[in-house]
Amino acid sequence: MPAFCSCGPPQRAAEIDAGDSRRPVAFATYDGEIGWQLPEQASRTVQISQVLSPLEHATRQRILLNPSGAWFKQALTDANARLHAIRQHEQSNAAGLIITPDTETARQAAQQVQVLTGQKAVVVVSEDADASVLLRNFGQQALPWLVAVRMVSEGVDIPRLRVMLYSTN
Repeated sequence: MPAFCSCGPPQRAAEIDAGDSRRPVAFATYDGEIGWQLPEQASRTVQISQVLSPLEHATRQRILLNPSGAWFKQALTDANARLHAIRQHEQSNAAGLIITPDTETARQAAQQVQVLTGQKAVVVVSEDADASVLLRNFGQQALPWLVAVRMVSEGVDIPRLRVMLYSTN
């Protein structure tokens, strides 16, 4: 299925309560055009924020959440630039978190981290027997990226997480 995505990130800022300290948080939202062509159908181009039928919405989500796709690569590039700036100027061991919908996508996202940043990402998925150990160790290391599926939720405390790429539906 041929697909394209052109997007640009407007940003909003907020503060969150991080225990005994408050840190600014930037929420980058992406809009723009995305297009695809399914076999035996006309090509379709829509805005990322456009309300669609359930079938078209599912198609758009598959394209957007694909780690090999343009949206994910742009979002990861932007998130990595933000993480790099935080590591350079604020917190040298700051980390980023990528949330994905499933194990296969998590592993593909980790490959994209390696390709686009030159850095290895730690993948933590609930199916792995050592997932809890990997997650605990990540919190104590200086590695920059964690990719997770259903593992980082309420009760998980990794204070060095400063950037998140929410790439799931």
